[in-house]
Amino acid sequence: MTNDYNSWIKENKTFLNKLANHNSLLYDNLNDVVKVVDYINSGKPIPKDIDSKLFFDTGYAYLNTTVSELKLYLEKYFNNDIHILLEYESLIFYSLYLDEIKMLIIDQNKYTETIKAEFDRILQEIEDTLSQRRPFSDDMITDFNIALESVLPKDVTYITIPEIFFRAAEELNIM
Repeated sequence: MTNDYNSWIKENKTFLNKLANHNSLLYDNLNDVVKVVDYINSGKPIPKDIDSKLFFDTGYAYLNTTVSELKLYLEKYFNNDIHILLEYESLIFYSLYLDEIKMLIIDQNKYTETIKAEFDRILQEIEDTLSQRRPFSDDMITDFNIALESVLPKDVTYITIPEIFFRAAEELNIM
């Protein structure tokens, strides 16, 4: 698995560096995951309370999926122009966040038709905005949050993979 990751990171380093060099919110979302996976991959000692195989596998899968999605957005909607993609990064970030929240709800068997309808509506609005390169504001995301809060189960803990990896990076002292 580490050979696959090493090949993957080499193949995607330029793209990740472009995001980092632009102080991208999208890169910030990936940064701690990359740090922790790189740290585990380096063979340095890991505290016993961190399951290094689980963190490595989860982190690598998350990075691979997320970077693939970002590259797809870049190609499909923005003609491989990273600057245009970055104009929409908060909306793309929100879409990635929604995907994670959706999976958490599904994993806890709390994904109802009402929740599905709201997720579908929001994701379609995001998709339409991106595909048509329509202007948007942070108010749009605020409206999405208000709509989601009205349908999401209150008894589910919403901790995303980047948040988990942020905590792991803190514990590993690699901030």
